[in-house]
Amino acid sequence: GTGSFKEDDEGMPLHEANPLSFYTNAKILGEAMIRQRHANHAILRIGPIYGQNCKGIWDKRISSMLEELKNGREITRTDNLFKTFVHVEDLASAIHELIASSFRGTLHLGPGEKESYYSFHRKVAEALHLDPHLVKKDILSADEAKRRCIPMDTSLDTSRARALLSSKFRPLTESVRTALL
Repeated sequence: GTGSFKEDDEGMPLHEANPLSFYTNAKILGEAMIRQRHANHAILRIGPIYGQNCKGIWDKRISSMLEELKNGREITRTDNLFKTFVHVEDLASAIHELIASSFRGTLHLGPGEKESYYSFHRKVAEALHLDPHLVKKDILSADEAKRRCIPMDTSLDTSRARALLSSKFRPLTESVRTALL
């Protein structure tokens, strides 16, 4: 993955050695089927979703981090795997807006900034008033990524959605801090 993928970039199936290959490859096939069978469609692509559910429970990624950091244990996250993380409430607002619109086609939803897993966890730790120094970084070598069939950057170019929608995708620290209010 070279990142900042645009809506018209063709999806590349993942090799079966990647643990997400079944999921990712099914999404690619599903999109193709929708395009083929339904002219009146909207395909929304998103990166990893984070946030709290209606009971105030954080997603698994943040919950796991909270447990470790609250107990003073270090965690290690990769600093050169990039994604477009999106807050669940921002995503819901955008979908709600799109349902009422005449939009048809493919659209990437999310903020304008990509994050590494390391930067994501550091920023969340800071926003939640936890010790960000407990988040340690590691680097995935290009050789190891190739061996494990892991694309390094699967971030999305979300400029089209951000121009089209009145819904806003808040910066990571703002969306986490808002959850604390």
